[in-house]
Amino acid sequence: MPSTQPGMVNAKTNDWQELLRQLNYIVKDIYAQIDSIKGVDGRIFTGGECNVSDLTITGLTASKVVATDADKKLTSVDGMIRGATSADAHLRYGTLYLDDAVDATKLKASFTSLYNGDTVTLTDNIAKGATTGYYTLNAAGTELTIEAAGLSGNTLMAMGVLAPNDSGADLVAKIYHENNDIVVIMYDELADTKQDMTVLVDTGAMYVQILYLTDA
Repeated sequence: MPSTQPGMVNAKTNDWQELLRQLNYIVKDIYAQIDSIKGVDGRIFTGGECNVSDLTITGLTASKVVATDADKKLTSVDGMIRGATSADAHLRYGTLYLDDAVDATKLKASFTSLYNGDTVTLTDNIAKGATTGYYTLNAAGTELTIEAAGLSGNTLMAMGVLAPNDSGADLVAKIYHENNDIVVIMYDELADTKQDMTVLVDTGAMYVQILYLTDA
């Protein structure tokens, strides 16, 4: 008696032939996809680290540049802050210093960088209802604006905290961006009312730590 039934070998042979045909289609498809990658010139990966070789990429802009050092380690990536409205947004951090001016009815302020931030020089006698240098104080003395003209670019986001506070008052600082500027308001912690900063600094200085984004 034969060791296999009639047709068994042919069935297995047909299965292998079909498998080979499928593999051949897959290989052809892979080569077709490889050929469609322009600029590769037949060399896609070299070495054991899958380094791209001879690849030309078009359409890149300056805001999408990735910088590396001599050892090919990543040093910076521009345009990679998710949610930013600008492709070239910059994260910055600084301290706003507020103190009593030479004229006690006015305000003195400066802004210094803590990380990638801006420097707005010490400005004395910031009057209510006026712009002095790069600072604008509203008529009530309750809202201080750091003008975008004194910053590296237009402000996209701003937030912060009051610390330290030597004014003697229990305060909460509200920091936000408006019309490309940074706005700072002091609120009484219990009454939730805006406070006149020219009066607050008569007792002691205040420091506001501000984290912000600019478009340049």
